[in-house]
Amino acid sequence: MGDVLNRMAEAVVSLEEEEVKKLMEKALEEQVQAGQILSEGLTKGLRMLGEKFSSGELFIPHMMIGAEIVQNCVKILEPHLLKSGEKAQKMPVVIGTVEGDLHDLGKNLVVTMLQASGFPVIDLGRDVPNMEFVKKVREVKPCILCMSALMTTTMIRQREVIDSLKQEGIKSEVKVLIGGAPISSEWARDIGADSYGEDAMEAVAEAEKMAV
Repeated sequence: MGDVLNRMAEAVVSLEEEEVKKLMEKALEEQVQAGQILSEGLTKGLRMLGEKFSSGELFIPHMMIGAEIVQNCVKILEPHLLKSGEKAQKMPVVIGTVEGDLHDLGKNLVVTMLQASGFPVIDLGRDVPNMEFVKKVREVKPCILCMSALMTTTMIRQREVIDSLKQEGIKSEVKVLIGGAPISSEWARDIGADSYGEDAMEAVAEAEKMAV
């Protein structure tokens, strides 16, 4: 059992989608629990891929492809998860790149990886006005609001959105996760964000913790 799951994780790292699907079918035939396939095969492979990305061995395109492979496989696995009652329904996440910022590659990677991890994601896109974030939080009632800023000139928007959430009396209803090249844990603390992700893998790991 462990062998097929390890091979599945390695196939995710190698970006071999058909091999991942074949091994997933084999695991199901061997009556491996769907939740175990998800955590010890697919998610483990994505985590291994993220570690290689963090160490500079792989690049963003590899992460995007790997996350999409896992997302595609999760869709196939979903009926088995539901049948066994193993798939917990996660609350939605709202995400977007702040106003004045047109960079969205990192944000798009986080979206794909959140979806692969089972989060329903409302992606507001890039150059999102402050009050659009606030409006969507009120409308959707997500568990997490994610904001990306890739420039020092736009990171102030993250503070403005949090201030607006406080003024509207709804900051206590949502956890705020921020990220982007100029963003730090100190900045997150200063502006009242709940957490910070240095890269896409860390952002998703933080989202998992925050959604508990």
